[in-house]
Amino acid sequence: MSIARLSIIGTITAALTLTAYGMKADTRVSEYSDKEEINQSFDLGQGAQVRINSINGTVKVETWDQPKAEIHIVKSTNEGPDELKRVDVIIDHSAGRLEIRTRHDENGDRSPQVNVKVEVKLPRQMDLSISGVNGGTDVGPITGKFKASGINGHVKVAESSEELSLDGINGGITASLSSLGTNGIRASGINGTIQIEIPEDTNATIDITGQNGSFNSDLPLTMMGEIVRNQTHAQIGSGGAPIRMDGVNGGIHLRKRTGRAM
Repeated sequence: MSIARLSIIGTITAALTLTAYGMKADTRVSEYSDKEEINQSFDLGQGAQVRINSINGTVKVETWDQPKAEIHIVKSTNEGPDELKRVDVIIDHSAGRLEIRTRHDENGDRSPQVNVKVEVKLPRQMDLSISGVNGGTDVGPITGKFKASGINGHVKVAESSEELSLDGINGGITASLSSLGTNGIRASGINGTIQIEIPEDTNATIDITGQNGSFNSDLPLTMMGEIVRNQTHAQIGSGGAPIRMDGVNGGIHLRKRTGRAM
């Protein structure tokens, strides 16, 4: 299982990067006057390595059991058709790898004012990394590792396994894990509530530091060491995979997994 790490510095860095691109908060695509659509479909094997990064807009990942990828991306602006040309969408793929990112034209007196909405359907079995997103991020059930960093918006993961890694998220986090791997969960620099479902038979060691908010668990805990303000040290079951969180400005809630994807 993967480790989620977040830092306050990471959050600030992500915000500065988005500002440098002239990125505003995501707006409904229907409100824009000029649009350009990108649609692609190609083979992508189960177990692929997938990266989505540098997106000024929302990201939605649906999953299925087919070894194919379907890509639907909309670039939008209110600054005229020429403004759309200032942002390129790069889709780089092979049988076992996919990367979607944007490239910005920084010439001129201002940064591009272009929203990019990404909607994809990908094989359920994959390792997924999403970073540098200025908008909400929604991910369907995956069998594999999930990592998110530098997200200015909520993150929702219906289901993942093995690893969960979160770094620099300015928004609430909701996730469900079907299993907890040896690397556990790591999160730091989170500005929002964290709600994570884990299996009832989980054995894990919890270390939470620098939290500003409440902590509660549906699963029985054995507290470890002295009780210290803004810290929680405990174990679930016999202890094991690490659940490590640092610098969380919000509540942390560990829920008993119901057996269904969230």
